Amino acid sequence: IMQGLRSKYVPEATYKKILKAVEEEDASLLPNVKLCYAFGLRINESLGFSRTKLLKESLLVDEQGAGVKGGKIVTRKVKTNVRKVPYWNM
Repeated sequence: IMQGLRSKYVPEATYKKILKAVEEEDASLLPNVKLCYAFGLRINESLGFSRTKLLKESLLVDEQGAGVKGGKIVTRKVKTNVRKVPYWNM
């Protein structure tokens, strides 16, 4: 877990389970998961995250997980407005 960070949305025990599952499935995604946690993204917003969402000066939040179909995460537009979270917001 990133030092000193606590999420308002993801309980610490759940975050540890997420880290473990991601590490077992595809460890290359761990930095993305930690970044999502640092930005305070909700679990479903984290499921809509990809490397293409890392913009020059901000993180784009425009999709969220909507379920799983055929073993792949299905996404949809976020319920709230699409937003760009500046990196300094971390």
